[in-house]
Amino acid sequence: MQVPSTRRGNILLERRIVPQSDRLLGLVQTFRGTDTRTAVTHNAFVMARIKVLEGNLSLPLSSGIVKAPRSFLLVLPPHSVLPMTFAAAHVWSEGIACFSDSLAEASRHDSSLTRGLLTEDTALLSDRQDGLPGNRLAMARMLTSGVWERLDADAGVAQPIVQARRLLHNLIAHPAPLRTAANSVGICAETISRGFSGAYKLSPKQYCHRARLHEAVLRLIAGATIIDAAFDAGFGDLKRFYKQFKRLVGVTPGTYTHIKKRQD
Repeated sequence: MQVPSTRRGNILLERRIVPQSDRLLGLVQTFRGTDTRTAVTHNAFVMARIKVLEGNLSLPLSSGIVKAPRSFLLVLPPHSVLPMTFAAAHVWSEGIACFSDSLAEASRHDSSLTRGLLTEDTALLSDRQDGLPGNRLAMARMLTSGVWERLDADAGVAQPIVQARRLLHNLIAHPAPLRTAANSVGICAETISRGFSGAYKLSPKQYCHRARLHEAVLRLIAGATIIDAAFDAGFGDLKRFYKQFKRLVGVTPGTYTHIKKRQD
């Protein structure tokens, strides 16, 4: 089911929702252009098969730049951040997502099944040509395949900045998350903001926006109402939610609910 194309900075994003099973969400996305964009997850685990069809994709981490292979699997656990630089790129991705509460529920029934999923690592994995699986068991098996490289966006970043980033997820619904996090680590908000932008290629304010909106989009795709998606993602004001969603995603939240209904 096609979602209207949107432009994120200098990147044109085309997105399609794919039916999945076992409480997994499916997305096919195409990125075209030249820009640096940062992926942020909040309460969702994401695994995507990615192909760089044209140009180049690199990961500008503080510990060093990682050049992405032409075809790979990317694993993003909850509370992850990953800056990505697209250079005259045409990048295709087929991804699946699952909320951390769904993983926790599954682990109560079969802890061995989800041991491979409840990882704290962001990683590049060896590619499989048979596509992504539609259930958690197949996902866990895929995660046991060879890891090309473990990615740590916090490596080489000052520890107070890392602590503040992690605190932002606990403060996502707070009216002043950065100032509260800065007070907790004992450094002024302006210093945190400068170090944060250099390390992760976006400001703490943008980071919170990305985390909330990524969560809201996935909640809407999963069938949540607009109100539930907004509050679950950390928005306390529906008017603000609509405004930020439209500005950053390019469409209204209602677009996703209508697409979900048509898909059903």
